Amino acid sequence: MGEFGAVSVVSGHIRGKTNTLPLHIEILYNEYNFTAAFAVASVLVFLAIIILILRNIVENANKNPVEEKIPTDNKNSDVPKIGDLNVGSST
Repeated sequence: MGEFGAVSVVSGHIRGKTNTLPLHIEILYNEYNFTAAFAVASVLVFLAIIILILRNIVENANKNPVEEKIPTDNKNSDVPKIGDLNVGSST
């Protein structure tokens, strides 16, 4: 995957040696093999959609981390304090 113009210039567009999917689509199109060109272009579109979906899933997973709520006030009298616990004593 890549931008067509930059890929074409940087790769040198040497047939059989520097082939990428966008360049392959161009070759198929220029050879009037429209069905194959459309099929390869469809693969690129499918890959792009999958990458966008995965990117959104990862971003949303990191955006809203689950946070535990820890009470900051001691107004709840039902919760025993450490000094109130009788551990090991038989009463």
